[in-house]
Amino acid sequence: MTDPVLIDWNDDKRKDFRQGVVTARHRLHMDPAFSELALAALLNRHPKGLTDICTMGDDPTDRES
Repeated sequence: MTDPVLIDWNDDKRKDFRQGVVTARHRLHMDPAFSELALAALLNRHPKGLTDICTMGDDPTDRES
């Protein structure tokens, strides 16, 4: 990936970084290193005893899933 990872990073965000909450859009979902295949390979290499995977559904009010 040759484009900047952060899409909307600017001087104001740079100034506020580490001073509070800063949001930025990114391109990581476009990088093969973050593909489902790469994630599966990473999980397979990671020690099973040190793996804790948390998932969530589509309903933000559902605290049981």
